[in-house]
Amino acid sequence: MHMIFSHFREQINGHRTTVGMSIEKLSTRRDFASLVEKVLKLRQRELRNVRVVSNGNEVDLTPLWLTAYGYEILTAMQFGLKTDAIGLQQVEGELRKLDVDLCYDEENRNQLSTVFSDDLKNYILWIVQSRDPSASKK
Repeated sequence: MHMIFSHFREQINGHRTTVGMSIEKLSTRRDFASLVEKVLKLRQRELRNVRVVSNGNEVDLTPLWLTAYGYEILTAMQFGLKTDAIGLQQVEGELRKLDVDLCYDEENRNQLSTVFSDDLKNYILWIVQSRDPSASKK
């Protein structure tokens, strides 16, 4: 258990992604509970720094998918990697519940505030792309 705790601590202190890390499960273990506040701050930082790319009527949600809260929100809403203005309004509404305003970028700079391995980034995007296309909102 000590090795797992050390890995999580390194992950969080290194500003690495917490996508897939359950706050609820972490908080039930005394040794992990001390990390919960750091995870929450890291996740808020991720959202405040994320930039989605808008090209006319289409918005690329990829950067949002690569944040812990973005992943949870977009999964629950059954969105894909791209959406339109109506879908974007729905996403913005969910983000406002977390006191976050979504920022936009004219160019796709793919700047993330957390550290990701290329393998993990590709895996997350593969999961999103492999879902039923009819569940993806545009």
